[in-house]
Amino acid sequence: LWSVRGEVGWSPMSDVLITGNLGFGGVRESIRGGGSIFGTQVTSFDETVSKTGMVYGAALAYRLPNNWFAQVDWSRYQMGGADVPMAGFTAPQVGRVNMNVDVVKFGINKKFDLF
Repeated sequence: LWSVRGEVGWSPMSDVLITGNLGFGGVRESIRGGGSIFGTQVTSFDETVSKTGMVYGAALAYRLPNNWFAQVDWSRYQMGGADVPMAGFTAPQVGRVNMNVDVVKFGINKKFDLF
């Protein structure tokens, strides 16, 4: 999972920062399986799917005492879906994989005044 994003922020009060981001990113998914699925014996399969797409999100930061900040950040990796061929069935089968990912991060940050 990777992304390159630009971010724009707005501070409605001196202790609050609201940001939004937009960019592009990618995800890589490995799918492995085998054995018996719904009573049908299948051989093992191993497929890897890579997708790229749009990334967007928002964050909220709040200033705490002594240059500490609390932050929550949400990002949506909008990669769509992918068809994955699955070997080993008596008839060719294709599985559909949802490649959309939502990420929520919480953080505590310290600002250092070096200069």
